[in-house]
Amino acid sequence: MFSVHCFAILYTKQSGVKMNRIIAFLLLLASSCAFADYEYIIQPRSYWFSTHYDIYSEDKYITTVEKDWFHLNTIWSLCDERGEYANGTARLLSLGSLLNSKREIDVYDYFQKPVGSIQGEFFTTAAGKFVFYDENQHPYAVAFLDQNKASVNIMDFHNQRIPIAIFRRTHVPGGDYFWNVKVVKENVIDPQALYVFSAFIADACWPINTQEGAGFWDTINLLIMLDRMQDE
Repeated sequence: MFSVHCFAILYTKQSGVKMNRIIAFLLLLASSCAFADYEYIIQPRSYWFSTHYDIYSEDKYITTVEKDWFHLNTIWSLCDERGEYANGTARLLSLGSLLNSKREIDVYDYFQKPVGSIQGEFFTTAAGKFVFYDENQHPYAVAFLDQNKASVNIMDFHNQRIPIAIFRRTHVPGGDYFWNVKVVKENVIDPQALYVFSAFIADACWPINTQEGAGFWDTINLLIMLDRMQDE
């Protein structure tokens, strides 16, 4: 009788633990479905000498990031109906001119005041690891690119279990594609840096050109710059 009673108590406790785990899982699942502060998509449009990345949240237009081939270094310009209001400028004299995963991008506002930077890391097992810095060069976020170059997770730098934004690439019939981005903590990341990084990811992870290496013109521009420096 005693053993049966003990078994009943033990079974009840184990059932309670299992139930708590189930409840915790359901709460986590529910929060993951409704946790985003907002979502947006990145839709690229290619032209002869430039690429535009349109960013929409549902049916609301947010901004366009323009990248053209008329600069020695790569520049992603954030534009709205009034023109350019911020930009991300890739550092030319760096390994990032040859390897996308080592890109170093300085972000400036309308008055060309630095608002932060994004820097590719050398030592990582991911296809790419990028650290976000504020205007005082303090790190606050880190992005990880998966090996298939089809998803990116931006996490809190100081607690890399806390997501800030999640990128997923989606193909559509006809060969086109877009990126879907869920912003989890809008107040943590600078939107200008986020949109510049969004365009960079869409550019670097183009489905037909996802191999390692920056664009052909970036390499040519680097060689031109080095040649000019030798002439001087």
